[in-house]
Amino acid sequence: VRDGYTPVLALPEGKEGNAYGLISTGIGTPPPAGRMPKTLDGTVTDGSRLKADESVLFAPKPPDRVHEMRLTGSMEKYDWGINGRRFDMAKPLDGAFDLRLNERVQVKIVNDTDMWHPMHLHGHTFQLADNGARKDTVIVKPKQTVVFEFDADNPGQWLTHCHNAYHAERGMMGVFSYLK
Repeated sequence: VRDGYTPVLALPEGKEGNAYGLISTGIGTPPPAGRMPKTLDGTVTDGSRLKADESVLFAPKPPDRVHEMRLTGSMEKYDWGINGRRFDMAKPLDGAFDLRLNERVQVKIVNDTDMWHPMHLHGHTFQLADNGARKDTVIVKPKQTVVFEFDADNPGQWLTHCHNAYHAERGMMGVFSYLK
């Protein structure tokens, strides 16, 4: 962030339009109120239009294993979960997503809720099926389905969870578990 004022643009959840703010990091004059900085005259993207460079794409290969991860719950009951189950810290491997070393794993995330969920996978990066972008976190919008693949190349028990901490704490977590 440069010295002075830095614009911040956000897409608010469940609302039309964008939110705009300024970060003050030193001396300088802020831009006039209501005027967007010239650097923001173009199209704002949430990342869905970004394409991965060919050098980071996975080699084409059919998946060895496919998992469906349905995001469930509601604000009313605050009963967040994956595949209808709330994660239990006392039994973390109950309902685990199994995989084996060197498999190509495809994950289909179906958001059955009315909220956005930034879903994060520890221990791996994945490639989005629709555009090849490499990530470890993907936003899954309400009633949206996202498909990604990763190579099972880091043995262990790896947490996956919603990055809205209050959703994870109430049960929207799971584990990818390597089988021997």
